[in-house]
Amino acid sequence: VGTMKNWTSFASLTLLLAASSVSGFLSGSAAFARSHAADLRPASIRTPARLRGGAVSMSSAKTIVEKDVDAVGDKLCDMVAAAATTAISEKGHFAFAIPGGSILNMLMGMNTKYADVDWSKATMAYVNHRCVPLDDETSTHHKARNKFLSQWQDKGLDVILLTGSTDADAEAAAYTKAMKDLPESILPRDAASGMPVFDMMLIGVGLDGHIGSLYPESSQVLEEKE
Repeated sequence: VGTMKNWTSFASLTLLLAASSVSGFLSGSAAFARSHAADLRPASIRTPARLRGGAVSMSSAKTIVEKDVDAVGDKLCDMVAAAATTAISEKGHFAFAIPGGSILNMLMGMNTKYADVDWSKATMAYVNHRCVPLDDETSTHHKARNKFLSQWQDKGLDVILLTGSTDADAEAAAYTKAMKDLPESILPRDAASGMPVFDMMLIGVGLDGHIGSLYPESSQVLEEKE
């Protein structure tokens, strides 16, 4: 599980791992990195100190290893609650994004451990989502609502939704517009790039190295343009 604070120009990156998955994750990631070393270093991000768009380099990342998946889930909930409390206290609103996958199960713990989070002062987006109807069984939104999200929405959480079509290009354009339409008091923008700045983004990392909908050896991971 990866958590980024203040993305696009992120201030910190934390990688949460269960002890049982460390060796497999690191060996798989290392093997991929060795075989794709040149591909993983496009010209625009070869500077060691900073990445494109002003984001700090991966050298600032912190790794936390917990004893098992349940402990990772507990730690994740602690971090989400802390980020929400800090953002709401400092600027009155918490903007965050979540992926699908196993993180949805982990976030269920928020409803019991941190039932007092003020979701009426928060806005949530999806890191990635299938282009399917929102009530489809494979829809991340559908899964999230069944697990925890309906309770958050009942407490006032605003969720940036897809329209539920199967047209990927149209969905991407509509989602971009939905984020741009939000006032900067809700979802700030990066001054240089104009990209949205979230207080926290949760990003699942698969054992094969995939992040969100980006898979190793796919052409999308090498794209440098929007």
